[in-house]
Amino acid sequence: MSKIKDTTALKEYFDTWYLKMNTTKSVSTTFHLNSHEASKTLNIKFKNMILPSNPSPKYLGITLDRQLNYPKHLEGCANKIAKINCILRKIARRTWGTS
Repeated sequence: MSKIKDTTALKEYFDTWYLKMNTTKSVSTTFHLNSHEASKTLNIKFKNMILPSNPSPKYLGITLDRQLNYPKHLEGCANKIAKINCILRKIARRTWGTS
């Protein structure tokens, strides 16, 4: 019963502030320190559309994971840094920097 109240309250909030939820970009996920609990999927229906479950959603540029350890986010950051370092090595000269 509380699930219905939660989605109804969410719908009312969006209607009050004239917001529209983009259900194509919205996902559901669970966060828990216990890996068994974290692997559960949620069946959330909003305006007759079921939100897909994503174990690693991205929020404000940070890739989250079920146990909040951030391995995918850190891997992505490491890849970006490696690309930038490669470019810097190509444009840097031997005399570049402090002498």
